[in-house]
Amino acid sequence: MTRKYNNKQEGLSVKKIIALTLLCLVLGPDVSARPRKPRTSLAGSHDSLAWQGEIARQDNLPFIIDDDVFVARVKAGKIKVLPNNRCKVFDSKMNVALWSRAVPISRLKAQGWLQRLPNNGSSIVDTRLDAEWRWAAPQVIRFLNGFGAKASAPKAAGKPLKATSAMRTPRKQAQLQNGNRNATGVESSAHLRGATIDIAKMDRVLKEVTLKAKKGQKPKKVWAWVRVPRYTPEQIKWLRTELLKLERRGLVEVTEEYNQAVFHITVREFYR
Repeated sequence: MTRKYNNKQEGLSVKKIIALTLLCLVLGPDVSARPRKPRTSLAGSHDSLAWQGEIARQDNLPFIIDDDVFVARVKAGKIKVLPNNRCKVFDSKMNVALWSRAVPISRLKAQGWLQRLPNNGSSIVDTRLDAEWRWAAPQVIRFLNGFGAKASAPKAAGKPLKATSAMRTPRKQAQLQNGNRNATGVESSAHLRGATIDIAKMDRVLKEVTLKAKKGQKPKKVWAWVRVPRYTPEQIKWLRTELLKLERRGLVEVTEEYNQAVFHITVREFYR
């Protein structure tokens, strides 16, 4: 016998079901479940941060950990190493979603997943970035070489991209929090997943400057490191336009930071 569905008997009407579905799409925590409106600028937002987290989930990005910290957690019985760069988490105080993807730096380098940042005509590395942190996921390297070559053309940005920060670990992130107002929580930074790069908008040059003199004294001249724009306004406009185009194609997620004067860029696994 075929049973007929009765809206009144079963509870919710079709209209209510549709309304609740739309409400879930709008308010639900899973950003992948709702369409994203194209952005008109690269300004930072909660939506952009949410999408960086969604990229990490969709692209199965690892959670990069210092070797000694990883070993200590294993020995303490807080995590158990599983195949395919996975971990089983036993400590309820740990972020299970992150630590189940925890992988030590040395293993990611041995597997070839972490690669050295390029230093060529398309992309250079800030000299202040220590060698141990000049590593990133393969998609970041493709971006630096590919988009960097396009950006360095005279009619574009006119200079190679300059990387100031790449992959980090929670320990490194905690250190940066002391002096960087843009640095997010110890475990929430996109840099901990290896697919994020910061591109400089400013340069540092050694320049002779005149110090303001005290009353009755002569002005004093000293040599100091001074921040100067790396690009002209037209070149910055070109970078913003081209990066926004890539973001609308779903290839990158970009936030323009002003305190640190960088483009904070998360690159998708399928970037070519």
